[in-house]
Parts: sequence; C-alpha cells; structure tokens
Amino acid sequence: MERLCHQGRAGISAAGENADLRKQLAAYAVEIGVLRDEKQSAAQALLNANEEKKRLTEECDKARQGNGKVVVGFTVTNVAFERLQAQGALVEAFQARIVQAITDEARTAGHAGLAVHVTLLSAGSVRVEAEASPHPSVGPGASQDLVARLGSSSTMARALALAVESLPGIEVATEGPISVVDLSVSLRNGEDVHLVRDRHQALQQSHAALRADHKGLQEQHAEEQRRRQEL
Repeated sequence: MERLCHQGRAGISAAGENADLRKQLAAYAVEIGVLRDEKQSAAQALLNANEEKKRLTEECDKARQGNGKVVVGFTVTNVAFERLQAQGALVEAFQARIVQAITDEARTAGHAGLAVHVTLLSAGSVRVEAEASPHPSVGPGASQDLVARLGSSSTMARALALAVESLPGIEVATEGPISVVDLSVSLRNGEDVHLVRDRHQALQQSHAALRADHKGLQEQHAEEQRRRQEL
C-alpha cells in the first residue's frame, strides 16, 4: 500500500512537471513566433533601407557628375529694392543687365549658350539669385567647371556692378555708390547635392541601427531555440 501511495505521489508530481513543461514550451513557442515576426519585419526594413541607400548613392553620384543649375547669388548695395520694384520696366532692364553680365563672364570662361534666370529676393538692398543652366549639348562636368571658373573670377563682381551702374534710369533707385558684395557661386542639381549627401549619411546611420537590431533579434531567436531544445 505504501509503495502504491508513493508511486501515486510520484505520478502526480511527474504529471505536474509535465504540465509545467508544456506551459513553458507553449510560452517559448509564442516568444519564438513573436521573435520570428520581428525578425522578418527587421529583415524587410533592412532590405528597404538597402534599396533606399542604393538609390541615394546613385543620386549623390548623379548630383556630383551631372550638369545641374549654377546659382550665382550676390547683393547689390545702395539700390533700394522697393523703389526699384516700383519701376516695372526698370526691373526688367535690371534683370537683363544681370543676365548679360553673367553670360559675358561665362563666355569669357569658355561657357557659351547659358540660359540664365534672375530673381530679385529681398527688401533693403537688392539680393539677386541667378540660375544659369549649361547648354544641353555640353558634356558631363560642365556645371562643376563653370562653378569653379565663375567662383574664382576676379572680374565678375565689378562687371555686375558696372552693368547696374550703367543702366539708364537706375538713379531713381540708387542711394549711393553701387557695389556687389556677398558674391557666391554654387551648384544646384535638382535637389541640392549637400541635402542629398546629408540624407544619405542619415540613412547610413539608420541602416547601421537596423543591422544591429536584426543581429540582436537573430541572437535572441537562436537563444530561445536552444532553451527549447534543452527542455
């Protein structure tokens, strides 16, 4: 009788242990399922990040090599923006003089056939932004070459100032000697190459974080499988 009681207690204990093991296995199965889903999501996110990284890399290369718009920015001092704007015909003549001065400088630097668009931006003194597009027939790298040549020109600022000074009727908007300051020449290729580069760097950081997360999930998944096998 005592032996039967002992066997009964042992059977109950074993049954309890088996039930606990089944619960643990069920819990591990749920955890593994969750980890598997997270792993798949991380893998898809990593794949998407790789594709976006590739696209932005190509975009960066295109921005560096392509023929985008050359932006010439400068301020014309002692010309009152409001008074100039009030003279419609004078504004058009002012813009035409700027276009001519830039195309002349570009031609001197070996770049003919530019298409130039001028925008007057600010109140007070006149802030000018001119976009110059190389002729479609020129080869890759023309924009970069034009930026380098205009950016290093020792005559362009004075040529722009003279173009404005010699404009008939400009005296109605002038307040003193005209000069050109804050002259800058840069490249704008659809989306500015610097913005593309910044986005590319941010994506690289995100890509590295995704890879680390993916690796961590793989390690967790392997650990859960090992623990389940031990049971």
